Amino acid sequence: MSMNEKKMNAKQAVSGGFDLNSFVGGADSSAPSIKQRPKSTSKPSETSKRMKPLFKAEKAPKVASQKPKENLTERVQIRLTTSEMAKLEKQCGLVPASTFLRNFMKENGLI
Repeated sequence: MSMNEKKMNAKQAVSGGFDLNSFVGGADSSAPSIKQRPKSTSKPSETSKRMKPLFKAEKAPKVASQKPKENLTERVQIRLTTSEMAKLEKQCGLVPASTFLRNFMKENGLI
């Protein structure tokens, strides 16, 4: 007899100490089988609130438009000693020297 010729029987003999039919039949039919979720409220629960940031990010100050109204066409060339250039670079930091000097001259009313 091959597998195709063998038919399955819906009733199976109980073997061992567990009977599925008596287990299912013994369940309380009045109890709901699936627990109903409580309806969600419009307010989020305390556990689902987002964490507050540890520090407050500072906003960069508003800087005036960096595009000049007129085109920068004229050049000025100067020569400095090594010590003067070192002093200037220390004051400039990461800003290019020409930008720093132009801003310095604007602040002091030279241009």
